[in-house]
Amino acid sequence: MTTTRSRLFTSWALGSAFVLVLAALPVRASAQVTTAPTIVIKQPKPKSDYFHGNVVNFTPKAVTVRDPKNVYNTRTFDFTPELAAKLENRHMEPGVKITVKYLRGSSTAVHLKGKIVTTQ
Repeated sequence: MTTTRSRLFTSWALGSAFVLVLAALPVRASAQVTTAPTIVIKQPKPKSDYFHGNVVNFTPKAVTVRDPKNVYNTRTFDFTPELAAKLENRHMEPGVKITVKYLRGSSTAVHLKGKIVTTQ
């Protein structure tokens, strides 16, 4: 019985050693070489929409606008960092007519058109 076990152990050890030797050998990887230039994909320009209405609330970070045709249609727009920097030390009075240019599918205002008052 010991001879069978020793033969089994010996064959297992030799098999393991063979696998380790194969794993240690460097394998030559062949890759396809391309000499064509890389393809540059242009990002599409984000589309924008306009919302016309009256100012309900104006803060340094956002503006709330109500549609004059439907008083239940009220939207709040956050400012882009560039627009927030531009509107620093400025405000709008409630009730002023405004046009908000915003990114389609979001509530981020890109540009405001209306009476903007400078705060002193």
